[in-house]
Amino acid sequence: MHAPTLHSDVVVRHVAALREVPGLKGADIIIVPESNSGFDSQIYCLALQKSEITRVFVMDEDTKHVGIRSTNSSKKRMAILMSLALQNKMVKFHPLMVCTAEEFTAEDMRNLIIQQLSDFKCKMKMQKARGEDDGEPRWVEIYSGKFGGRKDDHAMGMMINYIGHVVYIQKYDEIYRDKKPLY
Repeated sequence: MHAPTLHSDVVVRHVAALREVPGLKGADIIIVPESNSGFDSQIYCLALQKSEITRVFVMDEDTKHVGIRSTNSSKKRMAILMSLALQNKMVKFHPLMVCTAEEFTAEDMRNLIIQQLSDFKCKMKMQKARGEDDGEPRWVEIYSGKFGGRKDDHAMGMMINYIGHVVYIQKYDEIYRDKKPLY
């Protein structure tokens, strides 16, 4: 099985587990996939349709693929906004946080997310200008938590979902009110 299929299984398990949280049985669930991964986000949507889980909506803000596109500048904004949201207690970990990973408890996952968020930093990196073979290398800001072999997938997921929530609320009347669920 290739990675997008394995990841879509995780997405389906996670959404199904959310339905078991008290108060979420019939609630709207909005997924906010990162669209930078090519067709992976479409694979997630197809898996959710096949699973027949009702009232799952997808946030679609990209012109090429389903989801939200993260760029270096958007990562910078997301990192700043997430930091402020956490400091001002606008975002909290739910006491019944869903964790479908067999090797982690919900508390382990919470600690992993906190670690990845704290690893998410701005670094300066020497980079050749794109499209210019003879271009002078220049210093660029890179926002990531992947430095030193670390992963930042959970931090990115949390930041994208927070930004997705903000954008969804802002554009609800204009775009999302009449959008059909995946199933």
